[in-house]
Amino acid sequence: MKSVSRKAEGTIPPAQSDVDRNSSLFAGGGDMGESMRAFDWASTPLGPVERWPQSLKTSVNELLSRVDPSVHRGRVLALERRRHDEQQRLSAAIEGERARFRDLFMQAPAAIAVLRGPHHVFEIANPSYLALVGNRQVLGKPLRDALPDLAGQGIYEMFDTIYETGRPFGASEFRVTLDADGDGIPEEHFYNFVCQPIRDGDGRVDALFLHAVDVTDFVRAHREAERTRLDAEEANRAKSEFLAAMSHELRTPLNAIAGHAELLDMGIHGPVTAGQHEALGRIQRSEAHLLSLINDILNFAKIEAGRMEYAVADVHLCEVVDEVLTMVQPMLASRNLSSDVHVARDVVARGDREKVKQILLNLLSNAMKFTDAGGHIEIHTPEREVGDAPSNLALLRISDTGIGIPRDRQDVVFDPFVQIHRKLTHITEGTGLGLAISRDLARGMGGDLRVRSTETGGSAFTLSLPAR
Repeated sequence: MKSVSRKAEGTIPPAQSDVDRNSSLFAGGGDMGESMRAFDWASTPLGPVERWPQSLKTSVNELLSRVDPSVHRGRVLALERRRHDEQQRLSAAIEGERARFRDLFMQAPAAIAVLRGPHHVFEIANPSYLALVGNRQVLGKPLRDALPDLAGQGIYEMFDTIYETGRPFGASEFRVTLDADGDGIPEEHFYNFVCQPIRDGDGRVDALFLHAVDVTDFVRAHREAERTRLDAEEANRAKSEFLAAMSHELRTPLNAIAGHAELLDMGIHGPVTAGQHEALGRIQRSEAHLLSLINDILNFAKIEAGRMEYAVADVHLCEVVDEVLTMVQPMLASRNLSSDVHVARDVVARGDREKVKQILLNLLSNAMKFTDAGGHIEIHTPEREVGDAPSNLALLRISDTGIGIPRDRQDVVFDPFVQIHRKLTHITEGTGLGLAISRDLARGMGGDLRVRSTETGGSAFTLSLPAR
């Protein structure tokens, strides 16, 4: 019975846990003791704690009794300090970024604002936005109360729709009637405008971000420029119509004068003396010259009005040159000018034959007008050089040894009513329309007219037309 009693005393009831057994041994020791009490020693080679030798138990307890719990607390405090310092650094960095963003926001030249909630209460507005709305006190106010002059323009409804649907909106030159200067009178303004929804953490729209740039001055300037352009076009149309009407009215009596002079010169109304014949010749030449000027004005008016018509067909340039040379040969002889023609027979252009003749006649007339006696004029189809027209164009060049055109005036020589040498010692006739009309005619047929010239080396005009 005594042995049974000793066995019962040394046996731990089955209901007692390992933690309870460990707790009876590993008292104190702070975190280390707590860890040792919670550890499952039965799973180790040492086996359950109650089977340890007494000497081991004694050593462990002595060790745990020497552990200072404050060591653990110090480590915890150090860790907490490090966490606190890190949080402080992060908070300072975040605040710095916020301050920089706030500065950028406040200094932005564009108008920026944030409207919070379904009533669009102004939460933030930078100085540019406040200036845009006349420096009103809008912060903390719903949109409808802050800017009542927007009523009836569909803007309130537009913001409501953006807030409800979450779809952004943007527009260029967005028209708004707004009292921006605080005088109580709403005025028309234009903005490049963007409204972007802002969503909360759950993805729901809870604010609107507004960005606007005032382009009112630009729009007004563009409108004024457009009005000026339309006015100029109307004035130009009226001028062209006047010139065309005037030219028609002048041509009728001039043709009558030419006809009667010719009848008189033919002796229809009786014998004509030599002196009368000479006088009638001067009348006919003056009439022809005046009619030529009127035709220039009429052609210019037609070109400007876009009413010039072209009968495009194959044009053999050599044939046109022969016809025009026959017409100007007397003038060449009277001015003591020589001429050479080197036009290839196989050069065929596409254009209006009469218009090509008119261009060539204008160019030859200019060459004779500005070339002194004894000078030379050449008409040829040139070899292509760097800068010449493409190979699908036919070329015809008229060169002279005349006084030439200054380099700084070559850009304006084709402008209407420009006569480069009117102020020089040369006395020139005409309206200054010949070259302008010639280039417009060339371009109207798909070609061009260009000039190369030096003040002492004469001029060379190159006509280019589509080749057959």
